[in-house]
Amino acid sequence: MKVLLAEDDPVSLRVLEVQVRRLGHETISSTDGQHALDTLAAGASPTMLICDWRMPRLNGPELCAALASRPEIRPAFVLLLSADAGHAELEEALRAGADDALAKPVEMSQLQLRLRLAGRLEELRQEVRALRERARQCPSCGPAAPG
Repeated sequence: MKVLLAEDDPVSLRVLEVQVRRLGHETISSTDGQHALDTLAAGASPTMLICDWRMPRLNGPELCAALASRPEIRPAFVLLLSADAGHAELEEALRAGADDALAKPVEMSQLQLRLRLAGRLEELRQEVRALRERARQCPSCGPAAPG
């Protein structure tokens, strides 16, 4: 699975790269929110975006808001990381359009769970696309029977 990492601190970015790769995933790295948005707009299409809350040019919540207006480039799962990921920050992250938020430093087990969830969400997105395509090709078939 491809994961876009957006983190302005070089040490934190390197730690995230190592953690995600150790779990068997490919990484693309950005050093600020605007670069991450540009990477997505250029067609990188990762399954997951992991971004820092505080970054230059577009912070995490601003990046989430930008992605909300461009669903065609939004990854299946967006995870915000914050040194202050308390209840209020989690609510703000979700309002901004993130799927979840975690406190830094990220525990490997928590990261692994979010990566699994992102993979499952992408599988479901692909299933929905396939069903929509089938329905588009057969408009007289009507809605599918409940499964």
